[in-house]
Amino acid sequence: MKKQICTLLGMAVLLSSCGAAQTGQASEGAELAFPQTRWDMNRQQVMEACGVTEEDTLTYSGEGRGTYFSLGDYEIFGARAEMVSFSFINLKLGESGDLLTFDEESLDGQEVLAAVYVQYPAGTDMTQVQAEMDKLYGDFSLPEITQFPMYSTLDTGTLNAQKVAESDTQKVWGTDTVAARLGEGDASFFRENWPLYQPDMTVDDWETFSGQARLVTVVGDFSEQNPSIRFDAYPMAVYRELESRQQAG
Repeated sequence: MKKQICTLLGMAVLLSSCGAAQTGQASEGAELAFPQTRWDMNRQQVMEACGVTEEDTLTYSGEGRGTYFSLGDYEIFGARAEMVSFSFINLKLGESGDLLTFDEESLDGQEVLAAVYVQYPAGTDMTQVQAEMDKLYGDFSLPEITQFPMYSTLDTGTLNAQKVAESDTQKVWGTDTVAARLGEGDASFFRENWPLYQPDMTVDDWETFSGQARLVTVVGDFSEQNPSIRFDAYPMAVYRELESRQQAG
């Protein structure tokens, strides 16, 4: 079940940028948020923030748990990207309590922004892009992060952890870890329920996962071959969904 849900996410991991993002300012109070957006925004809210409609998109999918749209030829962080895309995930279980069951009518509009991907043309001078990102996200800069992909291509049956380190052509940013965000009284609920959303995760993986997984991570590739930026907030989406379920009792 988890693999099928994560496949939907993998298909949707094309992410985008707002028209308002050209101002180069991140949303006040948002953690590593893409400019002018928040991680709790749904698809319609992000499109409105960007000042675009479905007709303005390169690609668009508005049905199911994993939805997305992308824009082309767009200036962001001081350089013109060839594509920027937004990906969303709807983690609401509905009356069925089953992630594989999705009632479009009752659950539509409850998706949240989960990732953003920006692809620049090869050879783009990324000096200004890096400077803009350092200005916006400098407080979150880290020498290394560990990411836990929301889908697995190797099908190993074990929790997949990928370390990403800073280098001459790459920078990484990250928020608090999951463990740092939780109180002692919350940990057991999250430990028991997080594996529902994370591929190949069991309760036995909790200490490793919660101690290393960050709610939001950003990887900036400033090389000439593959200049790109990847925002990943899937852990934030899971955290907020579980927090909501816990509070609802």
